[in-house]
Amino acid sequence: MPERIALVTGGGRGIGANVARALAGDGWSVVVAARSRDEIESVAEEVGGRAVELDVSSRESVERAVAEAGDVELLVANAGRAPSSSPPSWTQPVDDWWQTFEVNVLGVHLCCRAVIPGMLARDRGRIVITASGAAYLPNSTNSAYPASKAAVARYGETLANELDGRIPVFFFSPG
Repeated sequence: MPERIALVTGGGRGIGANVARALAGDGWSVVVAARSRDEIESVAEEVGGRAVELDVSSRESVERAVAEAGDVELLVANAGRAPSSSPPSWTQPVDDWWQTFEVNVLGVHLCCRAVIPGMLARDRGRIVITASGAAYLPNSTNSAYPASKAAVARYGETLANELDGRIPVFFFSPG
């Protein structure tokens, strides 16, 4: 049986690290990816996987990481950003507000865009996207996070329609 490679973005801590652990326990070869080198190395060592530094908001970084990962059969697009402070939206620096979208939405798109051609060529693969309940229950006082998670949930639904019958695409809202 060929090696089953799972790429987990945001895999250095929290949900991503726990997903990496579960996948390794199920026999996947896990590539743990994030910007935090020490965290991903620790999780990769723990699960017997590989660590790949990755900035999901950079097309070049994503393409390099996917090439380094190999034939990804499962993408867990988990990397995300929630602002640490929540000033009113109209006072938040625009670059900070937009960076949330770059990580939470563009990052998911870049990762999907990088793995889908190989999945289609191999006629095998699946994509799981971490969304958030904030997408439909916006209780935050900062508009960037819930708006970006609503966008990524709709992106996942649309991508699932585009790939219907070829690659299953799921999103889930933890908590």
